[in-house]
Amino acid sequence: NGPIDDSNWDSATPIAHNLLPQASGSTENLEVEGLEIGTTYYFAVKVLDNLANSSGISNSPSGTTYLAPEVSVQPTSISKIIEPNTIVNDVINVSNIATHPSTLSYSIELANNTFPSENLSVSLKPVKSYTDDEMGKIKDDDKASSGQAIEGFGGPDTFGYEWIDSDEPNGPAYVWEDIASTGTLASNWVQSSSFAAKDEGYAGPFSLGFDFDFYGIPHSELYVNSNGYLSFEPVTVSSFTNDQIPDNGSPNNLIAAIWDDLDGSNSGNVFYQQDDNRFIVQYDQWGEYSGSGKFTFQFILYSSGKILVYYKTLTGDLNSSTVGIENADGTDGLQVVYNAAYLKNDLAIKYAAEPEWLTTSYPSGLLYNGNSFSLDLVFDTNDLLLGEYSMDVILSSNDPVNPEITIPVTMTVSDEVPVELVSFTAERNNSSILLSWTTVTETNNDGFEIQRRIKKSSEWDVLGYASGKGTTTEVTKYNFNDNLSGVAGKIIEYRLKQNDLDGTFTFSNTIEISVAPNDFELMQNYPNPFNPATTIKYALPAKSNVKLNIYSVLGEVVTTLVNEVQESGYYESTWDATGFSSGMYILHLQAEHDNGNFTSTKQMMFVK
Repeated sequence: NGPIDDSNWDSATPIAHNLLPQASGSTENLEVEGLEIGTTYYFAVKVLDNLANSSGISNSPSGTTYLAPEVSVQPTSISKIIEPNTIVNDVINVSNIATHPSTLSYSIELANNTFPSENLSVSLKPVKSYTDDEMGKIKDDDKASSGQAIEGFGGPDTFGYEWIDSDEPNGPAYVWEDIASTGTLASNWVQSSSFAAKDEGYAGPFSLGFDFDFYGIPHSELYVNSNGYLSFEPVTVSSFTNDQIPDNGSPNNLIAAIWDDLDGSNSGNVFYQQDDNRFIVQYDQWGEYSGSGKFTFQFILYSSGKILVYYKTLTGDLNSSTVGIENADGTDGLQVVYNAAYLKNDLAIKYAAEPEWLTTSYPSGLLYNGNSFSLDLVFDTNDLLLGEYSMDVILSSNDPVNPEITIPVTMTVSDEVPVELVSFTAERNNSSILLSWTTVTETNNDGFEIQRRIKKSSEWDVLGYASGKGTTTEVTKYNFNDNLSGVAGKIIEYRLKQNDLDGTFTFSNTIEISVAPNDFELMQNYPNPFNPATTIKYALPAKSNVKLNIYSVLGEVVTTLVNEVQESGYYESTWDATGFSSGMYILHLQAEHDNGNFTSTKQMMFVK
């Protein structure tokens, strides 16, 4: 509401931070997040010494946040047919199309992976197998010599889980989303033995908000344990001595980030947050028993069954823990490390039991208005069974109108690749729609029938036909222009009917686009100058009482082209000036609507 000074310092909003004092004369920086768009903020600083004595107040600079971004994604869906043991690339274009200064903050997630069989064979780096004796508990004094780890990736276990870390190609990106200020503090700690609850105990259960499949069993809630792991059942025994995985001794049914003798009694908190198709648990500055170590790490469980563990800052003993996952009876599990040097800051580990046939780069970023980027997609059919696979590319952003956009992706693995359509898009171009599609292979392709319908109607109209290339392995691009006859102001859908030479056919995915314009507009007539006729186009974003008149330069009405109520949409009218004198004429559009009155004029030149 204005600059901050001594009179209003106490009523100003404090900014939480963890800045540490720098050397005298050094510049310090603080990024303030969570501000409202298009809003002016004032800031001021005071400094406290070790005795909590306060300095005087600083100057009070101000800044205004950008307006809201506007995200655009093309294409809106992808469908591919790919032969086995093949790698194919494609892209999704993401843009911030806002015309005003803005920043689009986005993140990408691949979710809802489905595939034709639970018994897929995936080539992965094997982990060491253990004898029954080796699977027994290891004494504490033997930990240093018995540690085992495989760096990078491993699996699968019997169920099919594999793991990979962020140091590996195609591994998960390390992306830290702090929930210490937005999540819920885990406060209902329960003792599992005679020790303090945050030393040997658990908190929960906490509702996930979805069914999470873990080793084939759906779970709707989980528990957090004081010793650095999650479990899907309450642990009622002390677990300060970590074991190798798998082991049938309690605890079981767990996801271990740092299973060690940890103690949060004197240092640290645990926060949790339900975020749509994710559930996040964050250990924040969690203490190490009888040591000075502190650990900040995070679990993210996805509704698809994927698990990500992020390690932000780890201090203390990192060579005495177990990292991995284990099923409910301890007969199956996937061990990443046991009592060996492996963990470090800024590390991510992913666990998944699904074939990763689709991967992508750039999981998050920032786009200024007028800028765009291409999200690279890699389709890999190596070691996949024949059949149809599907996944959703989910783009989350700070666009207040479209905070989440889902791009469905399907892939068919087939020995026979007919016509592979890699993109199909619709783009508004003033009073018409440009349809574009691309094929990378064609087999016996006669051509494409272009079909259109108003959304929610049952009948498809045939707009035209584009001849195919027969059989080719070259990339082929097609275009078709729809003049929108009869559908102004509607939401319309398009699809392609691909016809083979033998008479069989298939339909493409359906795409939709609104043909209602965003703004009122009177466009310049064309041609101009003209003789004797010219075309006049205008746009109505709302239902309006429209008058389209032509005036002489003296202000007299020469003719009225339109005088009626019209729905939103694009319109055009033709004026034939035969019988009129050469010279300058004034074109005037008036559109009265519920929110006001729009007027616009253009000059036209009639030359005989």
